[in-house]
Amino acid sequence: MVTLNNNAPAPSSDLLRLIRGLPVRGIIGPLEVPVSSVVEDSRVAEPNSAFFVLPGERSHGSRFVPQALEAGSRVLFTDRPFELNAPVTQVRLSNLDTMRHVIPARFYGMPDEELTFAGVIGSHQRGRVAAMAHYLLDNWNEPTGLIHAGGYDYGHCVEPATLATPEPCELYRVLRGMAASGRHNVVMEISTQALLRRRVQSLGMHVLAFTDHHFDPAHREEWADVLPLKLEGFLSGWDKGCPDIAVINRHENQAGQLLARLPHSVDTVTYGIDIAADVRAEKLRRTHYGWQFELAWSGGRVATRIVAIGGRERVLEALGALAIAHAFERNMHEMAWRVSDWREERSAKQRLL
Repeated sequence: MVTLNNNAPAPSSDLLRLIRGLPVRGIIGPLEVPVSSVVEDSRVAEPNSAFFVLPGERSHGSRFVPQALEAGSRVLFTDRPFELNAPVTQVRLSNLDTMRHVIPARFYGMPDEELTFAGVIGSHQRGRVAAMAHYLLDNWNEPTGLIHAGGYDYGHCVEPATLATPEPCELYRVLRGMAASGRHNVVMEISTQALLRRRVQSLGMHVLAFTDHHFDPAHREEWADVLPLKLEGFLSGWDKGCPDIAVINRHENQAGQLLARLPHSVDTVTYGIDIAADVRAEKLRRTHYGWQFELAWSGGRVATRIVAIGGRERVLEALGALAIAHAFERNMHEMAWRVSDWREERSAKQRLL
């Protein structure tokens, strides 16, 4: 486990506090057990940790119980009992998939309730959009953290990412660090696997962005299966309800379907190039220095440019980040200036400690 100074005190709890009021089907072993961490990866288990025994994509977590016990785990959260010759408490829970969110949230003191979230769903563009949105939103008045493949940015330090979107036990640990580091907002890259495995659906999203879904001829069947998942993940399945604001790329083929299916309670911010959108690039032209355009939105317009290598998708990435900033009601004249100062090396990936 990577340990960084993210200002979060080392948490600890007892088993009874963690499971009080939950749908417990049975308990084997003592309840007076200290818990030093909650994990679902046996490789990061430690003395007094509680290990979630979960079904996986390739194998069941029961295969890794011996490894967790050898590392010192004293509690197993599971949906079925095991015959074990070890000093461990087994807690059988109903709806284990939901409990893998509830218990880590309790253990780390409900850090999600202290933070405001912006999630970014997509394919090729989501990582850069998330990193750029973080750069635009982060300031002394509203410090903003970042969770994406490049790292977990706490402001004063960056932790290497285990996954672009971590599993719930890891996620709530990171969120506790974000809150302890004084972050007000968190921008998250949400991978397709995260949607499939419901890693983040327990969070209340203030802003949720859909950037793109690129067709890959080499994975035709996978692409066909993933698209409905992304759409449904965007539109429904959030435990705390739909996002407050949806940010949608108007050039995406599914934009019309998404806009038509969004509940009336959800506000929208669209973005695009030379198209009817709330945040848009007009008079786009490529220069020796990069892309130059007029940034227009409902409250005004300003000339800006971005230094970028690549096609128009780089402009769309900048517009996606600007649309997220607009959803957070940031000063767009300032955002236009900041986006022109963006460099990819500013991303967390290039600032790992």
